[in-house]
Amino acid sequence: MAALLGQISLAEYYEGRPLLSAIVVPKGGDLLKHGFFDMVKKDTDLKSDDSNEAIWGRELARVFQHWAM
Repeated sequence: MAALLGQISLAEYYEGRPLLSAIVVPKGGDLLKHGFFDMVKKDTDLKSDDSNEAIWGRELARVFQHWAM
């Protein structure tokens, strides 16, 4: 499932949209175990000195803003 979510997010990223997998939170809610951050750091230019939580929060907000009706 993680690989599929990563592929979806990268497809969205390359189309200029936010990383859709930001809406997925691992069982137990432990964001640090989320493969999302590995994908952000390895495959995008969204890298920053911000904490993982800040990066995730920013992308989550972008997802909701982009897809709001």
